[in-house]
Amino acid sequence: IGTGNTMDNNWGLCTISAQEFNDIKSRIAREKFNNTKLSLAKTILRTKKCFATQQVRDLVKLFPFASDQLDLAKFA
Repeated sequence: IGTGNTMDNNWGLCTISAQEFNDIKSRIAREKFNNTKLSLAKTILRTKKCFATQQVRDLVKLFPFASDQLDLAKFA
């Protein structure tokens, strides 16, 4: 996945487009093991750094266990 971060010149906000976010969710969801999913999600969050709160919430929902959800939410 490319950088994909866009800057809104009016507000200086960094965002992830809806299409790129859907691609990211699909990529994470394809992983079979939760530890691999979590590692991938953290790597993407660390690399992109431009996720909206709603997007982080949607990523958290990809994990079935509360401990993984909390771990990712804290990381984001």
